[in-house]
Amino acid sequence: MLGFSALLMGTTALTPVASIDDYGGYVSLLWQPTSADVSALAAIDYSVYGHVLTKNSVTFSTSSPNAGYGSAVFNGTSSSITIPASRSLYLDGDFDIVADVWWDGTAALYQNIVGSGGGSFTGNAAFFRVWGTGAGSGLAGKVGIGNPTHDATSAVYSSSTLTSGTWNRVRATRTSGIIRLRINDVLVATGGTDNSVYDFSLGGTAIGRSPWDGANGYFSGKIASVRIDKGVARTSVSATGALLLPDAQTEIASLTATSYAGSSTQRSGGSTLTINSPLPFGYADNTADSGWFWDYVAGARKLKIDMGSAKRLARVRFWSVWSGGSRGANLTIRGSNDNVSFTDIRTIAYSTNSAEAYDYAVTASKAATTAYRYYEVEHVGVITTHMPNTSTVRWWEWV
Repeated sequence: MLGFSALLMGTTALTPVASIDDYGGYVSLLWQPTSADVSALAAIDYSVYGHVLTKNSVTFSTSSPNAGYGSAVFNGTSSSITIPASRSLYLDGDFDIVADVWWDGTAALYQNIVGSGGGSFTGNAAFFRVWGTGAGSGLAGKVGIGNPTHDATSAVYSSSTLTSGTWNRVRATRTSGIIRLRINDVLVATGGTDNSVYDFSLGGTAIGRSPWDGANGYFSGKIASVRIDKGVARTSVSATGALLLPDAQTEIASLTATSYAGSSTQRSGGSTLTINSPLPFGYADNTADSGWFWDYVAGARKLKIDMGSAKRLARVRFWSVWSGGSRGANLTIRGSNDNVSFTDIRTIAYSTNSAEAYDYAVTASKAATTAYRYYEVEHVGVITTHMPNTSTVRWWEWV
């Protein structure tokens, strides 16, 4: 399979050697340079989002723990790979972060493997790092994950130090509010309950650098892979071997809403509408407080979509024009082939604090997905205050 993000970016990449990922629908970032990428000096995201990766004083090496792959060399003084801000890296629930790293064992205090790209450690900024040998408070050489609420010794950090001068697979997961750290598949830390946001997209995302820590924030060594999953913590990840690739996705370009349950005060423009045109968000109703969902009445907010033919739904993107404060709702996505009997696929906790697009994985992989012609989205409950006026939606299918 040709790397999907390579197609998006117009970059030529040879077929990666990894197999298909059963959790590919949840992968928000997958950077793992193939041998071809190393030869081409290319940094490519192989997740379905196809993030644009920018190299900063990074060189490449054929050294890697994974056959058929290479790594990027970070010099500890100026190297990083940066990614524009994306809501797919805003981690507000379960997550799974894994990376293959060769750490040089240097003294710089805050050597981020991956973290927020902004210049200040505020809000929900996040880091996944190894503390350098110069760090105090028992953190030297430890691997940890944190944010401004959980920093330094309040962060979750490993009980053992990271062995320098060799490849290690480091991993941080959160399941039902509990963060766990593993090194080479050995559990090295379990945190207390923590449901705070880890926003790896704040100010963009940086691999190999902590932007708010100046000269003390650069990773020294090699990184062969970084993968971030949003919305899932995998049951297991092998201690060795290349990280698996997701199936490709493609956007469904033109859809028709066949029915809408709700009064005209909740949605203007009648009972049918065409969405996804024009891009990027296919405005159906872009008027404040009159989106296709607004407020909550049990069983009364439902949008039904005719795909024209059976599709394996992979991902949805919701867009709200509301920017006046926190709003949220539970949305259930269902599928049907007879337009009568619908099967629940996933309930999404959709919330927003500003006018911003939100992506959600609907299913984990193509193999785990049933194809349906008709889909509906129903407003089934309130999270915060009431539903933001959701005016648009985009849909992706597995291919």
